[in-house]
Amino acid sequence: MGTVVSLLIRTAQKVPRLAEAQSRQLIPLFLTFLGYSNQDSASVEIYDESQCKGKEKRGIIKEWLILIKEMRNPRSVFRGHFLKEILTNRLLEQSDPHIQLKVLECLLNWKDGFFLSYEEHLKNLKTTCEEVTTWSLSKESQQIEEGHKDELIPIIIRILISKVKKIKGGSSKKSAVLQRKEVLWFLA
Repeated sequence: MGTVVSLLIRTAQKVPRLAEAQSRQLIPLFLTFLGYSNQDSASVEIYDESQCKGKEKRGIIKEWLILIKEMRNPRSVFRGHFLKEILTNRLLEQSDPHIQLKVLECLLNWKDGFFLSYEEHLKNLKTTCEEVTTWSLSKESQQIEEGHKDELIPIIIRILISKVKKIKGGSSKKSAVLQRKEVLWFLA
């Protein structure tokens, strides 16, 4: 079943304008896949967690995200605001770095000024730990405009929290503690 869904989404990726025009049909399918019911999708927090688990499901989420990224004007798609909330408040917290990177690419399509200015920093936060040591959030550094902090800081926290959660037993305990300290120092 997953292969069929994946192939259908890949087909839609080839014609993103058509997919965007048919967003009234596609976006509800994506929301249902993520576990949202059509009647009760007023809040990002209310969804059926069992709908979206497993390796195959993560692969299909990646395909959906590629399709959303290909859409030129996500603000105009059906339930675009709710879709952006899901990307920001739920999918950005995924522990899978590939999903997070695709979510960032989707969010860049909204062309929010605060977001575009820090695109490289955000992508580097997801892929390298070096960004934590070179990019500063403090007022003194003035690397982030004061007007952008209210919207940017929650996104940065979601990216980094998933990194902290992911650090369990995969690496040495000393390395995990060091990574946690780096993340917390960065946020301080």
